[in-house]
Amino acid sequence: MLEFPGNIRVPQSVMVGSVGRNTGKTEFACALIRSLARRTRVFAVKVTTIYEGRVSCVRGDEGCGVCTSMDCEWLLTEEFNKDRAKDTSRMLAAGADRVWWLRVREGSLADAARELTRLIPEGGVLVFESNSIRRVCEPDLFFMLGDPAVGEVKESARSALKEVDRVVAFDGRSFNFDVESVALKIGRCVYPRDAGAIVLAGGRSSRMGTDKRLLNIDGLPLVEHVYRRLEGTVGEVLVSVAGAACPGIPGARRIVDRFGNAGPMGGVASALEQSRYDVNFVTACDIPAVPLGFIGSLLRRSRNHQVVVPVDEAGRYEPLFAVYSKSVLPRLRRLLEDGERRIRMLYDQVDTCRIDIPPGIDLRNLNTKADYRAYLAG
Repeated sequence: MLEFPGNIRVPQSVMVGSVGRNTGKTEFACALIRSLARRTRVFAVKVTTIYEGRVSCVRGDEGCGVCTSMDCEWLLTEEFNKDRAKDTSRMLAAGADRVWWLRVREGSLADAARELTRLIPEGGVLVFESNSIRRVCEPDLFFMLGDPAVGEVKESARSALKEVDRVVAFDGRSFNFDVESVALKIGRCVYPRDAGAIVLAGGRSSRMGTDKRLLNIDGLPLVEHVYRRLEGTVGEVLVSVAGAACPGIPGARRIVDRFGNAGPMGGVASALEQSRYDVNFVTACDIPAVPLGFIGSLLRRSRNHQVVVPVDEAGRYEPLFAVYSKSVLPRLRRLLEDGERRIRMLYDQVDTCRIDIPPGIDLRNLNTKADYRAYLAG
């Protein structure tokens, strides 16, 4: 079972790494800064990790002084000159309000990550360049420049690749990614991932005694609250419904459950059939917290698995807060035809990754009025 990385959280941040040399990493960081700076405050950091006993220079130069001038574990230097060729100068010229060079010995990466959390601009975004610091910190987004299948992959990149949100290619003129799609949403950097999301809104609300989809959460009906949280974080958000009677959400694409009284599994199968994406995050509409960072982790794991499902401390699955590939549809249909209604029965029949729910992640359902009152009370 995979565990969610227990790293130092660096909120409101985008990390940019590189597979190898000359991949366009700094060009991408600067393009991102230019885009974000038109919308919010941006600070930037160039992180250089110093490896003790390394034969070759960390920067590929000889006698540059990066290592020999360090008589401490880490050193933060602010850049003020926009007119030099240094990476930090280029970041400043791109529109960052403030830029620093952070040099850190490998053994003190965690201390450096904590320093990054103190550099986040209020209401803005921190952009930082590094591979190695990903071992100890959790940014909102992590982009890596270059193609891991072509050329030599840096050691620091190999260990970080599994945590990359998007690998970006640069042909010397442009990137195969639109930096304008990166945005700050409810205090978190997001972009539309190459995946869909399915909000299950076909339940009967029998224990609530009223239509739970209409419960007021932050001024919106619960189902729309969940929908809006996911909007902009994936390519498309679908709403799975049991019939025509469902609260309208402007712009939402509704998918009617064609399997009838098959429970949530029928809704999942119906929506997967209609989704434009091979990979789809599925959530019940009565989980109001919508932790976007954890959803990102589930989607990253889905690259190598058909299903990624969270598991709580007691070993119980969270099947309605999980990622499903369209490749599971034949198995799902067969289970439904056999009269099976428990979606967890799918997991042993396909490639399933089970991931522990990290501390602090709230996946509680609002099933009763007491649940609703407790959620509102915090």
